[in-house]
Amino acid sequence: MTTVEIFNKRLDLFEAELLRQNIRASRTEGYRSMARHKELYDQGRTKPGKRVTNAKPGQSPHNYGLAQDYVPVVSGKRTFNVKMKWWSKFGKAAKKVGLEWGGYWKAFQDKPHVQMPNWRKYR
Repeated sequence: MTTVEIFNKRLDLFEAELLRQNIRASRTEGYRSMARHKELYDQGRTKPGKRVTNAKPGQSPHNYGLAQDYVPVVSGKRTFNVKMKWWSKFGKAAKKVGLEWGGYWKAFQDKPHVQMPNWRKYR
């Protein structure tokens, strides 16, 4: 089984755990091409908008199919307007199935993000 297949299996377990806890979330962005990643990296630097990543193209697990972003779903609607308690449950569910949650990071918290731990050794 490839690392991407293992990661996808963990995503399935993660989403099942979220449902078990009645937490709804929708996948937004997983694999990201280098060109797409450059667009996001440039945002807030050379292009207008808020910075959304500190990783340059090639430095993100998204570029290798080893990361997934989610948006909370509340009352059937996608929204980031949720309390920290929601995110805390989201992060604990990720950890339970062997994923790393971006909300635990100190320098640049990325609450919608989960990734394969130690992903760099698999690229």
